[in-house]
Amino acid sequence: MLRFAYPWFLWGLLALAGPLVLHLLNRRRPRQLVFPSIRFLRRSQLPREGRRRLRDLLLLLLRLLILAAAVLLLARPRWQAEQEPTPDNAERRAVFLLDSSASMGGWDKLNRGRELVAEALADVSGWQVSYLSYAQDVLREEPLAPVPGAHDAAMAAWSATALPSNPDPALRRAVALLVGASTGRIYIVSDFQQGDWSRVYDLVPAAVTLQMLDVGRDGVENAGVTMVRGVELPNGSSRFLVTVRNFSNVTMKRTLTVRVGQERQTKELDLPPLRSQRVPVVFSAAPDGSQAVAELDADGYELDDRYLFWVGRTPPAKALVVLPPDDSADSRLDDFFVRQAMLAEQDDGLARFEVETVTTDLLFGVDFKAVQVIFLLGSVEMLTADDVDNLRAFLERGGVAMATPGRSPAVAMRALRQASLYSGQLQGMVNGEGLGIGKVEPESVLGELFAAGEESDLYTFVIFRHHRLEPDLSAQTVISSLAEQPLLQEKIVGAGRLYVFAMGFSPSWSDIALSNSFLPLLRELCLSAVPADYGVLRLSCGEALPQLTTLLGEAIASSRPIDSSVPGLHRLGDWPLEINAPLRESMAERRYAADVRAALQRDSAANAGGDVMSGSGAIPGAQPLELWRWLAVVMAAVMLVELLLRTALKV
Repeated sequence: MLRFAYPWFLWGLLALAGPLVLHLLNRRRPRQLVFPSIRFLRRSQLPREGRRRLRDLLLLLLRLLILAAAVLLLARPRWQAEQEPTPDNAERRAVFLLDSSASMGGWDKLNRGRELVAEALADVSGWQVSYLSYAQDVLREEPLAPVPGAHDAAMAAWSATALPSNPDPALRRAVALLVGASTGRIYIVSDFQQGDWSRVYDLVPAAVTLQMLDVGRDGVENAGVTMVRGVELPNGSSRFLVTVRNFSNVTMKRTLTVRVGQERQTKELDLPPLRSQRVPVVFSAAPDGSQAVAELDADGYELDDRYLFWVGRTPPAKALVVLPPDDSADSRLDDFFVRQAMLAEQDDGLARFEVETVTTDLLFGVDFKAVQVIFLLGSVEMLTADDVDNLRAFLERGGVAMATPGRSPAVAMRALRQASLYSGQLQGMVNGEGLGIGKVEPESVLGELFAAGEESDLYTFVIFRHHRLEPDLSAQTVISSLAEQPLLQEKIVGAGRLYVFAMGFSPSWSDIALSNSFLPLLRELCLSAVPADYGVLRLSCGEALPQLTTLLGEAIASSRPIDSSVPGLHRLGDWPLEINAPLRESMAERRYAADVRAALQRDSAANAGGDVMSGSGAIPGAQPLELWRWLAVVMAAVMLVELLLRTALKV
């Protein structure tokens, strides 16, 4: 039996009438020429009219063949051998895959799907039928039963979830249910969103008939709230940026309402097509830990019109101070000044920090994944090989580490070199009262902060002593002394940064810890490890809950079970958790059902032999012969013949 993957292209055969009409209109007609004299004309034999007509007809035929071959090539023909009639006692099975992803909750898709399933049941009278509803995985399975079987129960239970779609597990389960049947058929009831079906290929054997029941519509209008980010302002109020996206191809007018505590604000929006718009909203002080919502007036798909978010202070970022096990005065002072700087309250809207201190002999029990910044205050030489490996992994994940010299700085430098973290070397100690900062590299992480040198006391404090560094050539010198010696170098390691200081923070080295520049300097170095939205966990429905741990590696769990399959606001330890609609389900782009069918059975012919499905009880059936490949060869040959004929006849 001849079948076509894209049968609507066959309408292109009507274009064959065009060359025929042109041929009839352009037939050559004799013209009468008037000559004043014919004595200079020689007698000549006129060509036979029949030969000229034969030549024209041959060219016409070749061109019609080329056009017809092009149309058939687009239709992708294949030859499927007729199967023997199925005996009356043969088992025939059908599986209905019911898309239950979030997008099915809009535009009355479920009711349309139920109508299409009811119509399809007429074609499988007497068959064994099963129903699989799916989203990220198979959600519900009705066992095989004669029609109508569990139809009413399956249709009543079929509903849209808040989860994204993943048809792969459902398709594999459907194929497994058809093993052992003489005839198999899969009905896919879906809106065929592009993101759901763009990565699903070669899952259905060729002997299984695929029926695509498309419930989606093109050109639908949809807009949704995709993000809300907030920051506390110095006056105690809160500023929020609400991001609204128009997923449609037309401009939309929508009403945005934001509710925080007892306050409420409404704004009218003009949303350009396929664009996002950020809407600022400012509220007076709300109770810490308030639950808030930003929502649009309802459209055809309501799930993404509502976005839940937390208001209030978020957990601080974690900083770890690592000290040598001996109780030295310099170590205690370094720890004191770092704590004073990192724990100072700031009204700049930037991340806050929580500082923990540990000695190197207890570092083995610390989970580096629980911190963002590590201060190695004179303790690098005390790190074990495992500690250095953990430090490297910490930096590569995006952490920030700062190392200051200790009692054995040469040992520390050798440890960093051996781990390929820093290749600089020490060349002794520099003592000089009155020595100061000479330069901050403008293109460094501190360049913008100290661009106006006269407004900072960074260049006025006294340096009593520092180590002379032979710099790492692959690192950047951030701060140098008046003698052009590097005082601070930055080395990029993976996604993180290692800062190597040539001096400590205690007053025996310099007055830097007593200056007003110390706090902003440390915080600026640390902030690269803290994302702008740090402190709030944001998930889409269906995503796995993050695995959070304490500094000692203990898992942080919620006081009550959290269902991540539906939108909601929760607490995971001290961490606020926001779960909202998956953004992918709001996309309006769809795939053609015929393209999905072709992709699902694209390489089925690669299975050799008469049985398409392996194992006992496989569905029998001959492999289809793909004719379009041969048709392409024929088309190329005809084009070559037509070209040679035109050249020979000089047409």
